[in-house]
Amino acid sequence: MDWKYFIIAIIMVLLGCAAILVPPLSRGSGTEAPALRVLKGNGTIEIADHQGYGSAQSSHREIVRLPAMSADEVERLLGSQKICRMALNDTPQPYIIAMDYIYLDGRLYFHFADYGRKMDLIRSDPHVTVEIDNFCEGTRDLYTITLMGQLEKVTDKMEGARVARALVDSAKTRGGVKNVAARHGLRSLDTGGLMSEPSTMYRLIVSDSIGLKSPG
Repeated sequence: MDWKYFIIAIIMVLLGCAAILVPPLSRGSGTEAPALRVLKGNGTIEIADHQGYGSAQSSHREIVRLPAMSADEVERLLGSQKICRMALNDTPQPYIIAMDYIYLDGRLYFHFADYGRKMDLIRSDPHVTVEIDNFCEGTRDLYTITLMGQLEKVTDKMEGARVARALVDSAKTRGGVKNVAARHGLRSLDTGGLMSEPSTMYRLIVSDSIGLKSPG
């Protein structure tokens, strides 16, 4: 036997086993899509790769925050708009409705036809979130406010009558009294109908709010 060739053969076998048993120093070319992106508080993104080996740091653009609305801007927005979105607590997701509102003496008021899912949810949990914005084709002049709080039933008849009159006047300026009446469960919109027994009025007791606007 030629021992020289025998030794070479043994060395080749050992090198092949080492290649199989020892993991590579690097996995992939570094161009694979990351499995997880987590925005860190320090403005960087921590990226964990598909194989779960380590992480990499990369710089992240600064987040541009929308400026807050001033008190005067909030007042103008609430006084100029007529429709809001209200989120009610439901399971497994919130129940959102679009509805008329009245802004009177610094408070938001709502009239409901006293039936249906929304009333069941309000009676179960009166905590709501209300969003109001000025619709615009672009975002140059966007104003939006979100109000969190609790609905409280209006029991004072004089207060209810003032809200009812304000709602009727608001509907007349929009030229859609019949359609507004239908949204409130009525055939015609008048103070008496809005204050009738099948109807109910609530005010929003605000606990927190956030108003934002376009940078300008």
